[in-house]
Amino acid sequence: MQALNYELKQLCARNRDGSFATQRDRERILTLIANQLREMGFVNMHLQSLKPKHVEKLVERWKAEGLSTGTLKNRMTELRWWAEKNGKANVVAKSNDAYGIADRRYVTNVSKARQLTAGDLAQVTDPYSRASLQLQAAFGLRREESLKIQPAWADRGDRLVLKDIETFRSGGSLSERTPYLAGGVVLTDAPEHRSRRAALNPAFHARSLDGLREGLRAVVAARVPSGDFEASAWASGTVQAMLQRAFFGAGPAIDPALLSRFVHPLDLPMPAPLLPRPLLFRRMTRAMAQAVATAPTGSLAAHVRDSVDRAAEEVQVSFAAGYDTTTHTLAWALWHLAASPAWADLQILPRVVDETLRMYPVGWLGSRETTRAVQHDGVDIPSGTLVFYSPWLTHHDPELWPDPHRFDPSRFAACTLPAWGFIPFSAGQRTCLGAHLARLMLTTALEPFCDGRLRVLRGAPEVRTGLTLLQRGEMHLTRR
Repeated sequence: MQALNYELKQLCARNRDGSFATQRDRERILTLIANQLREMGFVNMHLQSLKPKHVEKLVERWKAEGLSTGTLKNRMTELRWWAEKNGKANVVAKSNDAYGIADRRYVTNVSKARQLTAGDLAQVTDPYSRASLQLQAAFGLRREESLKIQPAWADRGDRLVLKDIETFRSGGSLSERTPYLAGGVVLTDAPEHRSRRAALNPAFHARSLDGLREGLRAVVAARVPSGDFEASAWASGTVQAMLQRAFFGAGPAIDPALLSRFVHPLDLPMPAPLLPRPLLFRRMTRAMAQAVATAPTGSLAAHVRDSVDRAAEEVQVSFAAGYDTTTHTLAWALWHLAASPAWADLQILPRVVDETLRMYPVGWLGSRETTRAVQHDGVDIPSGTLVFYSPWLTHHDPELWPDPHRFDPSRFAACTLPAWGFIPFSAGQRTCLGAHLARLMLTTALEPFCDGRLRVLRGAPEVRTGLTLLQRGEMHLTRR
């Protein structure tokens, strides 16, 4: 990295002015400026090197490129920020008029909306699509908002409520009380949550994760048991190795022994996951920072590093959350495949995963803290109240899921699921960032066991509640 690029990056890291989106855009623009200065022959520049001639040359170049007035002004704003942080505000003129930059044009009186006529609406045969178009016309909703609305909940008479992430915040919830989850996007609240999540989303999309599949298969292939094994122990080691491969590429970037010690309390009953372990966390934080800093291009850790601040913290929380949820789901899925070999079929494996997530939602209890007084279903909830919701109760509601305590993947053969009745990864804006990664890891780890060779040896596992949903009792299986 060139000296100026590095110094600007450090300047941004020391001065976190504005929202996460503003900070990210500022660093992107300043990086572009540094690259363009070098291209124009201004080599060996440092933070203190900025002079009026550099500003003039940049403006000249941008005008020649035909950039819009808005783009020019955005770049000038970041140039002024750079100059002010170095105590050299006079390097950049206070007014854009000095550089011949015209006023920004705002076109607010030209509507881009299309009129919805009765004839147009009559041609839409699907009732849900028709209702969504009517909602767009009536309330000015975006397409995605009108499709997700729940009228029974959202209709407040004088207004339409689409979300309430500002009222029910993550800060103050159980996540903040858990050292493993107290950071990153998990604990970020509105309005910063939206921009941070948007920056992280692309790499965690299902299509983006497809490139990890073969690497994860290689990890599993090297660990597939032959003979007797205990499902929970095998799942624990395998998920740790898969997470290392997904985030850091080939070769463990973090000492496996340290990683194992770090995640072990998550397998223990309460209050073990809540207890502070300062020495262990300091060691893990140092190791994680080094691993993220050197993560190869294309890895998940590299994307996080290049997208948001506090990248090592974000990856560390992702490791903990990813390990805890995926390990115990994998163990339960192995148990049911062994007990019912008829389900050991690659074609229906996604249904097996879904039914396992329904029966045993690892995040069995979620929480939020209210930021203001609110009323729900006639109950007054004061500001500062810790509010709980339970995916386990939802997934075992007989009105939503007939015979809910029976393991039956065929129920997911239906095209539709009960609205808000299947929430193993939460829902809405707070949907788990790693949901697609968890599914990919689960299906990949279970593929070798769809050969019909898996059987139960002994064990009578039961559900045990703690911070997450765990197993009580061992699961001894055999594969021959």
